[in-house]
Amino acid sequence: MPLMHGDLFDFIRGRGDRRRTRRWVAQLALGIDALHRMGIIHRDIKPENVLLDMSTDTVRITDFNAAYFQPGNAPLEDGAVYTRLFIGSRPYIAPEVIRRQWYGKMVDWFALGCLVFDLVTGEVLFPDDREKERYMTWNAKEEGLSFLEWAGNLSDQEESIIAGLINVRSQSRLQLARLRQHPFFLDEQGINAFDTLAQPCAFTAPHSQEVHPALKNAPLVGVSPHACNSSQHPYDFRNFEWLNPRGPWKTA
Repeated sequence: MPLMHGDLFDFIRGRGDRRRTRRWVAQLALGIDALHRMGIIHRDIKPENVLLDMSTDTVRITDFNAAYFQPGNAPLEDGAVYTRLFIGSRPYIAPEVIRRQWYGKMVDWFALGCLVFDLVTGEVLFPDDREKERYMTWNAKEEGLSFLEWAGNLSDQEESIIAGLINVRSQSRLQLARLRQHPFFLDEQGINAFDTLAQPCAFTAPHSQEVHPALKNAPLVGVSPHACNSSQHPYDFRNFEWLNPRGPWKTA
């Protein structure tokens, strides 16, 4: 695996480079679809769990601690539900999870919609449970505008794709096939971001290296090793361990 230069949380600034945002979201859509075809619901898609390789402007989904794995790695089916475990990061959790309902792969597409909002605005769509509840009960006719119009200053294409991904009705959410055709991914010349992923990235990454060459073989100065164990220094190891409350390897 190449050196990753950080996660998307480090690069969320709002109103940034739209070309890069389209490229990242297209890659994430392909990645989520690939996971679902391998029988995996990630259940914790968020900026901190998307690593970025700046040398190729490529993103990689990471941290599968919260993931659901289908027995036998059978592809996940549309409309099927697999678990009702309440798990994930609260700003990105889908309504069906909050309601403790059975759910399937569509929770990952909801989280992607929240992440797109993060990338294009620099803000979190649902910073607390109150905002999520407001969205789930929002009445556009009574309010006179959509929830996304109220939440952020979005272009028509941005609002459309986010609304399609975070639809309260899980089976109405956008998935890869429909995302590929969405105008959000078109640049000023009408080129679709999905069609450019196989091409070299025009973005030039900053030079990076592990250590300055002059220091690579220099001896350590002012450093001496010493033994340390938990019995002598108990506070150094406090809360160091973690025990899965559902038992070893249990995820669902």
